[in-house]
Amino acid sequence: MSSSRGRANHSLYLAKILLAAWRRELDELSLPHRVLCQAYLPGVRSHLLEAYGWFLLDIVGSTELPLSPPQSCDALPELAPGKAMPGEIMEFRRLEAGGWLAELLQGPIDIYAA
Repeated sequence: MSSSRGRANHSLYLAKILLAAWRRELDELSLPHRVLCQAYLPGVRSHLLEAYGWFLLDIVGSTELPLSPPQSCDALPELAPGKAMPGEIMEFRRLEAGGWLAELLQGPIDIYAA
């Protein structure tokens, strides 16, 4: 998988697998909710952040892919001269400043408080 879009979709697929397993574990009621959050939340968050970064690279049309994706719009590579910043990036910048995306990007979640 070489494209940023393909990598984003793969990361979303991995997150979906973890979320489904988490849901099954919750439904079984064999482990406490708090323990399941500690087990699954960091992995799900990591896959979602990777997907977000790969999608950002796809939006700006980046052809050179880094080993790991950016974690925010501020970490995107410079655009080619004469290329305008896509409107989607402006919207994502707004979402990164407040709301659900800002919460996701805030940093590691205290899994012991979950």
